[in-house]
Amino acid sequence: MVYWLLIPVRARTPFLVLLSAAYLGWKSPAATAAIFLWTTLFVWAAPRAKTASQPRRVTGALILAILGWLALFKYAPVLADALGTTELESLLLLPIGISYYAFKLIHYAVEVGRGRIPEHSLWDALAWTMLFPAFTAGPIERFDHFLLHRREQPSEAQIASGITRIFHGMIKKLLLADGFLLVLAGDSGSFLATLDQHTTLEAWGFLFLMYLWAYLDFSAYSDIAIGASRLFGIELMENFNWPVVAASISDFWKRWHMSLAAWCQSYVYMPSVGLTRNPYVATYATFLVMGMWHGAAFNWLCWGFFHGTGVAVHLTWKRYKRRRKWHKWMDKGAWRFVGIPPTLAFVTAAAAFTTTVEHGGWAGLRLFAKLFFVG
Repeated sequence: MVYWLLIPVRARTPFLVLLSAAYLGWKSPAATAAIFLWTTLFVWAAPRAKTASQPRRVTGALILAILGWLALFKYAPVLADALGTTELESLLLLPIGISYYAFKLIHYAVEVGRGRIPEHSLWDALAWTMLFPAFTAGPIERFDHFLLHRREQPSEAQIASGITRIFHGMIKKLLLADGFLLVLAGDSGSFLATLDQHTTLEAWGFLFLMYLWAYLDFSAYSDIAIGASRLFGIELMENFNWPVVAASISDFWKRWHMSLAAWCQSYVYMPSVGLTRNPYVATYATFLVMGMWHGAAFNWLCWGFFHGTGVAVHLTWKRYKRRRKWHKWMDKGAWRFVGIPPTLAFVTAAAAFTTTVEHGGWAGLRLFAKLFFVG
């Protein structure tokens, strides 16, 4: 209410920045100061890259700087733990939201260099990077989309839609994900401890429940972020579109964490294809980046390799299907739904690695092997 009552209208964006900074600062002052400084640096330096004698070097330096910052906090503690050094690990606690704002700023540097970002102020950029509803759980909002999807006047329909979306998210999280699926699935540690006593069918059932829980949990946070942002007249990008009914693994990645998938397609896949002229190399590079973005763990590398292999196999199948001209009838009618069960099974199997991240890589491999009657 305060936001919409502010006059003049140009005072609303600074108010939103200060509101976000106050909330995030209460959670983590150091992380809030870091994102403020990084955003200010990029807003100052990225436009100057266009007028530099070697613009790509300036843009590349900005990207390497933010990636180095991300890697320092995300991977140095893992290395320190492997070396048995606890002091460094305690100093480099992962700042909140670092993965999200690092990818946002890379997008900013690239698109400003390409001249695709509309005119904006530092307040606009800070509101985009620090927007508190979406700061820690996404979606990875694009700056051009953010600038073009803001209302200057409140809309009853948008506010009602925002409140409804928040309630949808809360029902997903509190009632369905944590109140039902997590209770039904049980503790992953207990399941792994007694893995030898479980059948292959029980392993599939456990991972299916955990996959559904991950979907409802993550999409719930996205719902709340999108709904809360609508209360400020901001329409964020959608992040999920019923991935449980995906008809192929490629279709799944058009429905699951769509903002991350789109980011990786623009800034990893397409450059890799341009560099190597090989879509398979680009596919594996993309999912390797996705895995490393999620976390510095062997499980995430396995998850990325598994999904990359799935997409590569599907790409080969699509080429074969078109060569045989089977797509003329297989992509129509009831045939479109044939791929839903195998896609669901594939994604469920991939959950063996994500469910066991806290228990180590060997636990993930054991659980994955159990799905195929091994162990």
